[in-house]
Amino acid sequence: MIQYLKDNEAKLIIAPHPQEGLLFDTTIDGIYFVFSIMDGKARHIQDPGTLKAVYVNSILHGNSLTSLSLEQGLPIPPGTELLRDINNGKVYFMERIGAEKVLRHILSPSIADKYRFNLSKARNINGIVSYVVGPILQ
Repeated sequence: MIQYLKDNEAKLIIAPHPQEGLLFDTTIDGIYFVFSIMDGKARHIQDPGTLKAVYVNSILHGNSLTSLSLEQGLPIPPGTELLRDINNGKVYFMERIGAEKVLRHILSPSIADKYRFNLSKARNINGIVSYVVGPILQ
């Protein structure tokens, strides 16, 4: 069951989750938004620079949160990027949550494809001691 708000009224819908990793766009009150589905929630990509720096261009056009029966999650903030640890070759999705820089390990190239990540854009780093390690992206 998924709950969402529409016109300030809570709705409860029984529907399968759309595909994890899907990128989709929608227009709300005349404003254009792009979302990524992560952890079963629609996360608004707040900055066009983040969209270009992290994702490949494969946006599904013309959907909405309500048509996909999705709960909205935390937004993906500006400054989110892909990082590659040169010590072990692991690639991470890095986003700021509050004051912390949180890393989520991208387990494999197929997981990167699932989330539409552009691994060629990963920035090299030397170790992850200054980051908080979050859950693995699967």
